[in-house]
Formats: sequence, C-alpha cells, structure tokens
Amino acid sequence: MRFIVIAISLCIVIFAHAGCGGVPQAGAPAAPSPSVAPTAPTGAEQITGVPAGDAGKGGPAACPRLDPILYALATASDPAAFAAAANIPYEQGRALVFVTFGAPVDFDQYGATVTAQTDQLAQALVPPNELCRLANDPNVAAVRPPDMAAPAR
Repeated sequence: MRFIVIAISLCIVIFAHAGCGGVPQAGAPAAPSPSVAPTAPTGAEQITGVPAGDAGKGGPAACPRLDPILYALATASDPAAFAAAANIPYEQGRALVFVTFGAPVDFDQYGATVTAQTDQLAQALVPPNELCRLANDPNVAAVRPPDMAAPAR
C-alpha cells in the first residue's frame, strides 16, 4: 500500500512540474517519431529513476545499501518537496531514516542526529546529501525510510 501511495504522489509531482504538454501548440513542428518503440518503465524506474537492475539492491551501484526512495531523495533537486510527496518525515533540511548496523557508527560525521537507538538499529535525521555516504559506511547494513502509515483519504 505504501508503494502505491508513493507512486501516485510522485506521479502527481512529476506531472505538475511537467505541465500537460500533450497538445502541441499551433504552428509548432511535430515531434519526431522514435525509430525504436519505447518500453514501459518498471516500477523502480517510475519511482526513483533507478535502472530496473538496481531495484532490489537499493540505490545504484554507488550506494547499494541505500533504499531506492532515499536515493531519489538524495538526488532530488528539491529534497523538501520530494520528501513531502513521498511521505518521508523531513525537518530542518534532514530526512528521518532507519539505519541498521553491525558495529557502532559515528553519526556526527554525517551531520546526523540520532533520535532513537537500539543495539543494531538507529532512527536518525540525516541531510539528504549525506545519505549515500552514510549507507556506504562499512558498519552500516542498510538505510531505509521509516515505515509510515498512509494518510486517510
């Protein structure tokens, strides 16, 4: 269910920024037709722009332990708007994430503030531009968004 809500929210944001664009203006040249028929993007490409081969691994090869939606947040031109559309808690320029680790992590070096922690899991507010670097920390097993309930419609 969370996947559907995120996908719909992101589509709304994308279409809002792109405009309707389906009707050519009078006198405008016709768009060239492609020589190869485009293929429909997979679910991972629709949400994150991540190639389908990377969908199950988190972000692209640069940060494989980072959840794909967080990779999209980290690379978004407007992280605050992206976080709002994706229902990711975001405050003061930082996203709320869950970090699974096997050994202690120095969260300060990533500009992160830990809000809760157990032996192998931390809830932290992390700047989007530090998410990939955090996920690549040798002690980190995974960085993912918190499980959030979808708002009632």
